[in-house]
Amino acid sequence: MILNIIEESEIIDATRQIANKLKITAEPTSCVAAAACFKWLSEPKNRGKTALIMLSGGNIDQQTMQKIWL
Repeated sequence: MILNIIEESEIIDATRQIANKLKITAEPTSCVAAAACFKWLSEPKNRGKTALIMLSGGNIDQQTMQKIWL
């Protein structure tokens, strides 16, 4: 098993992408899985593969929301 490190900036980007493309407000902690999935799918050997992630929550406080969108 290869472990990838997910940076905070990748979590923020995944949260933005999910909000923009899927119109879902997901908690950034649940977007860690999405960020890891996006990273995995970006590897040439994994392109075209399908992945499933589960998102949860929509409880984002005002400060976190500002950090994500600014």
